[in-house]
Amino acid sequence: MALETELKLLLEEGQRVRAIDLSRSLGVAVSRRAKRYHLISTYFDTPASDLADRGMALRIRRIGKVRIQGLKVATKGAAGLANFLEFETPIKGDAPDLSLIGDVDVREKLLRAGFWDQLRPLFRTEFDRASWLIPFRQSSIEFSWDHGRIQAGRRSEPINELELELKDGTPEDLFGAAEALLESLPYRISTRTKAARGMALVRGDLPKPTKSLPAPLSRKDDVGAAFEKIVKSCLDQMSANEVAVLDSADPEAIHQLRVALRRFRAILGPFRELIDDAAHAVWAIDLRWAQRQFGPARDLDVFVVETARPMLRHLGWDTSLVQLLAAAEAAREEARRRALQALNNPRYASMQLQILACLANGRWRHPAKQIELAQPITSLAERLLHMHHKRVRRLGKNWQELSDSDLHRLRILVKKLRYLVGFFQPIYEGRRARAYAEALAQIQDCLGAVNDAVMGRQILREIVPSGRDSETSPETEALQRERAAGLVTGWQVRGIEAQRNFLQELWPKFVAARRFWRRPNE
Repeated sequence: MALETELKLLLEEGQRVRAIDLSRSLGVAVSRRAKRYHLISTYFDTPASDLADRGMALRIRRIGKVRIQGLKVATKGAAGLANFLEFETPIKGDAPDLSLIGDVDVREKLLRAGFWDQLRPLFRTEFDRASWLIPFRQSSIEFSWDHGRIQAGRRSEPINELELELKDGTPEDLFGAAEALLESLPYRISTRTKAARGMALVRGDLPKPTKSLPAPLSRKDDVGAAFEKIVKSCLDQMSANEVAVLDSADPEAIHQLRVALRRFRAILGPFRELIDDAAHAVWAIDLRWAQRQFGPARDLDVFVVETARPMLRHLGWDTSLVQLLAAAEAAREEARRRALQALNNPRYASMQLQILACLANGRWRHPAKQIELAQPITSLAERLLHMHHKRVRRLGKNWQELSDSDLHRLRILVKKLRYLVGFFQPIYEGRRARAYAEALAQIQDCLGAVNDAVMGRQILREIVPSGRDSETSPETEALQRERAAGLVTGWQVRGIEAQRNFLQELWPKFVAARRFWRRPNE
């Protein structure tokens, strides 16, 4: 049995890894004579995916005439790293042999589960591997470049990735080595194994938008542990939606990626005094940059889907609206192109590595706040929830008199409170917490719709066609632009008023919702 700690870097199709590239990036001598293998692996599972559902992957790998059975079992590790217990042993045949699994507990667990006889070959991988064992800083790291294909029936997809496996040393050096590669070898970080990709092909699963899942907080967690769990949940949501943004056209993917970034930024404020100044500065700057890369695409998605297209359906194919929709669609495609560029920008990968390294080595923790970081999370959660609840109630007390800009401020406060509720809700139980969260979510959705309408006016100013049409006179163009602007403005004002009326129903429900946390000092 061996414990694997890996970091997986996805390369563009056709991109190569050479010893000279590794030498230049890492600043160490790398032998040009890599160890080279041609690997063919068949993966087994039940039709119900019993192994995959338990975080396991079973394969029989052929290297020349040698066959090796391998079972990988996922374990908890540093965020961003793939940690596995791996059980490998030579095997003679092409069918898995339970008796060859050396760990008695794992073998007994599989035996009791009763599905070993249902295992079937589901997919295979075939790729060439070039490996270098390289000393880096205080660690020894194996760099393995794999390029080939995953095949599941008629479905397939390419493999082109560089795996960094820590053979000896610290995860911090693993992240450091990955960052050193960025200058000469652009990549994207991935947490998906070949086994996970293969199972997705078997099932025909397409990448899809992923909403946030509650961080697995416990009342026994101290503040530091809770913060790391929350950050990891944000990173997991980012990672899942990166794949969906790149491989699907669903606009919800960009929205959920932005949600992950906003959740991350939202937790930095309440924990600000507990975070090391240098780490906080880097995280805050990079996360703000990332969020701005996806903002225009999301705003234009909303404008096209919730304003421009509905207007055409209800008001008919007015020439000015047709031109407006065409301009909005073109701007939307350009914004989406920039969003895709951001995901492939080395700065995005660098941002992830900086965050992951700080989590791995604990340097995000403020050196003067060790006592506070060791306190139970429940005390801090109650103070934060109570403080943000009071702020929302205070500003929203006379919501009928608030201007659009004040409603925007209220929306921001509600959103921050909702994120905190989502972060801390796992340490509370009962219907009271769910009822409060639901009432708050309705308020945020309502205020969000108001904000979308206000944003629509700004988008309108940016995309209303202003160029000359050779078949249209300047006077006609001007009239069409004015008509489109007037129609959209009227539509947005109607929408804002409708949401204000809806808020009149929702606000009393929120005020009546009982707080599910204890007030500080109770």
